[in-house]
Amino acid sequence: MGTLLTVERRRRAFFYMVLVAVCAAAVYLNTFTNGFVMDDRTMIAENGAIRSLGNIWNILLHDYRPLRTISYALDYAAWGLNPFGYHLTNIFLHVLNCLCLYGIVRILFGSERTALFASLLFAVHPLHTDAVSYLSGRRDVLFSFFYLLGFYFFLRYRRRKKRKRYLAIVLLAFPLSMLSKEMAASFPLLLLGYDMIFPGAGPAEDGKAGPGRRFRRSVLPVMRRHFLFYLFLFSMVPAFAYYYIWMRHASEMVTAKGVQWWGGSVLSNFMTVASVLAHDVRQTLFPVRLVADYFAFPLVTSGSDPEFIRSVLLLITAGALFLIALRREKRIAFSLFWFFVTLLPVMQIIPHHDLLADHFLYLPSAGACMIGGFLFDRVMNHGKLAGVAAALLILTLGCFSVRTWRRNRVWKNNITIYLDDLKTYPDNNRVRLLLGMMFMKAHLYDMTEDEFGKAERGERFFPEAYAYDGFIHYKRGEYKKALRLELKALSVKDLPMAHFVQGLVYERFEQWRQAFDAYGKVSKGRFHTAALFGRFKCARLLCDREGARLSARAYLAATGPLVQGGGPGRDVLQKRALCREWLNRRADRRKDCEDRPTGSGRTGLRHLADTIHSYERRIAKAPDDAEAHRRLGMIYLKKVEDLPRAYRHLARSLRLAPGQSHAVKMKRITEDLNRLYENYSRKTGISITVLLGGR
Repeated sequence: MGTLLTVERRRRAFFYMVLVAVCAAAVYLNTFTNGFVMDDRTMIAENGAIRSLGNIWNILLHDYRPLRTISYALDYAAWGLNPFGYHLTNIFLHVLNCLCLYGIVRILFGSERTALFASLLFAVHPLHTDAVSYLSGRRDVLFSFFYLLGFYFFLRYRRRKKRKRYLAIVLLAFPLSMLSKEMAASFPLLLLGYDMIFPGAGPAEDGKAGPGRRFRRSVLPVMRRHFLFYLFLFSMVPAFAYYYIWMRHASEMVTAKGVQWWGGSVLSNFMTVASVLAHDVRQTLFPVRLVADYFAFPLVTSGSDPEFIRSVLLLITAGALFLIALRREKRIAFSLFWFFVTLLPVMQIIPHHDLLADHFLYLPSAGACMIGGFLFDRVMNHGKLAGVAAALLILTLGCFSVRTWRRNRVWKNNITIYLDDLKTYPDNNRVRLLLGMMFMKAHLYDMTEDEFGKAERGERFFPEAYAYDGFIHYKRGEYKKALRLELKALSVKDLPMAHFVQGLVYERFEQWRQAFDAYGKVSKGRFHTAALFGRFKCARLLCDREGARLSARAYLAATGPLVQGGGPGRDVLQKRALCREWLNRRADRRKDCEDRPTGSGRTGLRHLADTIHSYERRIAKAPDDAEAHRRLGMIYLKKVEDLPRAYRHLARSLRLAPGQSHAVKMKRITEDLNRLYENYSRKTGISITVLLGGR
C-alpha cells in the first residue's frame, strides 16, 4: 500500500511540474517576435566577444558577469543574431527556476499543493517580464537558477543525512551565481537565516522563549556546528565585492574620488531606500504600473516627507509580521526573510547607478509567492472557504497572465518601451534622452530636438542631451552652434561623444590639429573606433606620419574582433582596407611629408582641400564629366591616399571616356588597384563589392 501511495505521489508531483513548466513558458510565447532592445545591442548584437566559442576563456578572465556573456556566445553559435534563440534560452531558464522553486517549497512546507500554487504564481508574475522578456535580463534568470539550485540542494543536504554530493553542489552553485550577477551575494545570509530559524532537521515546535531570545540563541550553535561551511561562503563575498566594485566598476557612483549617495547624503540615501523597499512590496503584491526605467523615482531628502512616513509604517508592519510569524509559523517568517535578504545587495548600502528596477525583484518575489501559495492552500483546507479561495487563485493567476502577456508586447522595441515608461513618469529625463536618440536614428530631427530639450530641464538633467543636440546641428550644417553645444556639455561632464562631435566640427573648419586632439580624448565608448579613424585622417593631413601609423594600427586592432566574428559594416571594411594599404605603402617607400616646411604644409593642405571641393562641386553639376572624375581620382590616389574613392572616380572616368589621352596609364592604375583589392579580399574573405561600398 505504501508503495502505491509513493507511486501516486510521484505521478502527481510530475503532473504538477509539467503544469508549472507549461504555464511558465506559455505566458512568454509572444516574446519570440521581439527584437533586440536597449542594452541588447551592446551586449549581443555589437559584442564581438560572443562571435566565437574560442573566446570563452578570455571572457571568463576579463568579462563583467562572464557566465551571462558565455551564455550569449552559446546562443550565437546556435542562432547567430536571430533574437528567437535568445528568447528561447531566457524562457527555458525561467522554466527551470519555476521547477527549482517547486522543489524548494515542497521540502520547506511539506505540501505538494502549496508548492504548486507558489510556483504557478512565480511562473506568471508580471514583474518577471523585465528579466525574461528583456534579453539583457538574462543576468537575473541565470543567477537565480544557480541560486535556487544551490538552496534546493542545501535543503536536501540538511534533510538527507548530510550527503556530501549535495554539499558540493551548494558550494559550486554560489560562485556560479555570483559570476552571473553580483546580487547573489545574499546566498550565505539566506542559508544562515534558514539554519537559525529551523535549527533542527525541520520545523520544530515553538518553545516558551520569545522569538528574539530564541533567534539570538540559535546564532552561536549554528556557527559552531557549521563553522567551516559558512567561513568558506562568507569569505567569498568580500572577494567578489572587490572584483565587481573596484576591478569591474559595477557602480558608476563609487569611484576613487569617493561615494556619491542618493539625495546627496548618507541619511537621504537610506531614507530613499526605505521608500524603495515600500515600493517593492507594493509592486510585488499589485504589479499594475510596471516601468523599465525608474530614473524619475522621487528621492527622499526630508524625514517629514509623507511618502517616507508611509514607507516606514509599512516596513514596521512587515517587521512585526515577521516576529509574529517567527513564533507561530516559522515557514512564513522564513519567506518574509527571503524577500528582504535577497534584496539586500540592491538596498544601496553600496550605491548603484540604478536606484531600483523591476528585475531586482525577480528572485525576491519568490518569497512572496511562497506566502501566497501557503495561504491559498491553508484556506482551501477549510471546506466553507475552499471554493472562494480556488476562485480567487484562478482570478489572480488569470490577471497575472494577462498582464504579463500585455507587458511582453511593450518589450517589442525601444520606442514602445520608452513611450510606455513616459505614461508613468512623464518627467523621466533619461527616457527622454533615449527616445530622442531613437528619433535621431530615424532622422526625425524636429522630434529629436523636442525630446532633448525636455531632457535638459530640471535638477536631474542629462548633459548628454547637449551632446546629441549638437550632433543634430552638425548634421544640418550648423557647425558653430554644434560646437557651442558640445562645449556646454563638456563644461558639465566629460563626454566621449562631445569630444567626437568636436572633432567632426573641427574637420569641417579644416582645423586638423584641433580635430586630432579632440578625437584623442574619445578613449572609450561607441565612438572610440570612429575617433581612431578620425585621428588617422587628421594625422595624414598634418603630415604626422607617426601619429597616422599609430592611429591606423589602433583602428585595425579595435575593429579586429568584428571582422573575426563576421559582423562589421561596409563602412568599417572600407576604413580597414584604407588603413592597411596605407601602412603597406609606408613600409615600401619614404614620403617627403616630414621634410615639408610647416608654413607651406598648411598652405598646401588648404589648397588641396579647396581643389577637392571644387572638383566635387564640378561633378555634382555634371556627373558625366570624365576629366573631373580623372583629376579627382588622381588627387585621392596620390595626395590623400583614399583608395576606395580613387578607384571609384578613376573607374568612372574610364567608363565615360575610354579613348582619352591618359587612358593607358589610368587603365594600368585601375588594374593595380583591382589587384590590390583582390589580394585583400583573398586574405579576409570579404568581397570587393562590399569593400567598395556596393558600387
